[in-house]
Amino acid sequence: MRNTMILAAVLIGFLGLTGVADAQCKAPNIKLTGATTISPGKPMVLNYGTPQSLDGQYIHSFLGLMGGSTPLGNGYCLALRGSIYYLGCSPVIGQKSSFKYQIPGEASLIGAKIYFAGFCANGTLGKHGASNNIRTTIWEDWPLP
Repeated sequence: MRNTMILAAVLIGFLGLTGVADAQCKAPNIKLTGATTISPGKPMVLNYGTPQSLDGQYIHSFLGLMGGSTPLGNGYCLALRGSIYYLGCSPVIGQKSSFKYQIPGEASLIGAKIYFAGFCANGTLGKHGASNNIRTTIWEDWPLP
């Protein structure tokens, strides 16, 4: 787990310094699903479906302002580009993983379009993967203070 967190920290630094155009990437081997619209102050739940080979590993979840491709190595790409923010990680158990992110309750976010994506990388065991991205629009379904 510690090595995985160090890898994520290094990648965050790398991703924050590069604005990479779409790259040639392997097809995503992790399926990401989640809401396409969400209200401020509500939790966004990211659900991942993975190959069996990733059981016991961790999926790192990211938020971005643009979809695209940022190379990660081994032919995989994070399906985001531009400003990318690390949200956290969650374990893969039984070919599934779930991560919950609380959307801030700020009225100024209404109308924003954000992207989510994830990846799994364990260089020691050679277990890698990347997800598709999903685009979510923040919208108002109740009056904010």
